[in-house]
Amino acid sequence: FFSDNRPDVPNFKIPALIMQCSDDVIAPMSVGTWLSETMPQSTLKVLRATGHCPHLSHPQETIDVIRDYLS
Repeated sequence: FFSDNRPDVPNFKIPALIMQCSDDVIAPMSVGTWLSETMPQSTLKVLRATGHCPHLSHPQETIDVIRDYLS
């Protein structure tokens, strides 16, 4: 929480999946949108899941999104 790596984001060259929860108090939709617009080769997927830890609160949706991305 004490670092700011936003200047590094445009330099990421590896394809990435960005999973954004539909309602996340810690990382609002603007965070996922900004990452997607700034990070080359990224894919933004907005989840039905809410909260900040979809792998805990909505594990099946998280698994399904990752599997779909990898296939």
